[in-house]
Amino acid sequence: MRHHGTTLIPQCYLVAILATLFCVLVPACAYSPVCYVRESLSRDEASNIINHQLYPDSQLRKRMNVGDDDQGLAGTAGRGAAIDVSDSRLTLTYHEFPLESLDALLDLAAKEYNLLHESSESSESESQDEDDAQKKSEVFVDIGSGCGRLVLYESLINDGSRSSSGSDSTVPLWKEVHGIEIGTQMHEYAVERCQQGLDEKYLISSSASSDTDDDSILAASSSSCSVHFHVGPAGEFTDILSKADVLFCYSTAFPSDEFNPELGAMILTEEWSNMFAEACREDTVVITTDRALNPMHGWELRNSMDVANPSLLGSTGYINVLKKKIK
Repeated sequence: MRHHGTTLIPQCYLVAILATLFCVLVPACAYSPVCYVRESLSRDEASNIINHQLYPDSQLRKRMNVGDDDQGLAGTAGRGAAIDVSDSRLTLTYHEFPLESLDALLDLAAKEYNLLHESSESSESESQDEDDAQKKSEVFVDIGSGCGRLVLYESLINDGSRSSSGSDSTVPLWKEVHGIEIGTQMHEYAVERCQQGLDEKYLISSSASSDTDDDSILAASSSSCSVHFHVGPAGEFTDILSKADVLFCYSTAFPSDEFNPELGAMILTEEWSNMFAEACREDTVVITTDRALNPMHGWELRNSMDVANPSLLGSTGYINVLKKKIK
């Protein structure tokens, strides 16, 4: 049948074609599986699994190449090609932030987080046990999660041994850990490592927890941390950002506006400072690296710390708290 020179496709065929195109254009990895941590580990135990099993040094070059592919640096210019400091592809730069540095910054952020929530905890029922209050579960989000290394590390730790030696802070126990990554190939790599964690019995798939009668699996999935990977621009996941309690953003390569002499820090551009301010709740704690969030958007810089970062000569972590939502 023809109409104005155009072949009309029967509706049933059209539906089939559209479904096929959807499967081709939207890869399965774009909707990554949700899994649960089978057993909570100490920092040392989790670090050993991350560094020697899921993300060994022997595969670092492969991960760097994945980052180059997402940057578009693996084409005619070749891998490792130099790009201008203003190039937007720098936001896709792949570096592996040291786990020990993340630990130190989270301990520092936890002090601010606990101070912010002391008043709300004191108003809770007096019958609530103090240990139960400390074990309140929260949501952690890693912006620019790359190959998923920090997401899986934080997911595996929930045993109360988080605080560094001599630290009186207690990092919240995460009920959910989310990684948001714009680079599709880095995201795919993260999902593959998640699958490896399932294969090696560190994680439990959401389908397994819903289709089993095993009491140990049911107990783990109902009480442990869930792992989530998302692919796309951070601004498209406001539903995730809006429930974050603590957020980590490796912003070292992100564009900055200027140096703020009062804060003694480079300031992230409005694109990031405003986006986080609009999406996050008041009192959300955001850790950024080498750039602070702009106070014009309601952010207060509460603390900072110099930490090791072998990719550079070191980094400064900033603890930002959203105190006033700017309308």
